[in-house]
Amino acid sequence: MVSSEQATIALANLIWRKQPQEAMKMLEPLSKSPRQAVARYASSLLGEVMANSPTPAAAKPPAKK
Repeated sequence: MVSSEQATIALANLIWRKQPQEAMKMLEPLSKSPRQAVARYASSLLGEVMANSPTPAAAKPPAKK
């Protein structure tokens, strides 16, 4: 059996390449966890997701007027 934090981190780790925004939503609360090990690992993975995902402005084409 695993904790809900471990399950959330594992799921975020599986989906972050195709759904980086969703993974970030999952990891952000865990990065502030009072459990230091959880917070460290979530922060580390969150940093990796943020560094390797396109920015929202780059992901969307500019709106036509």
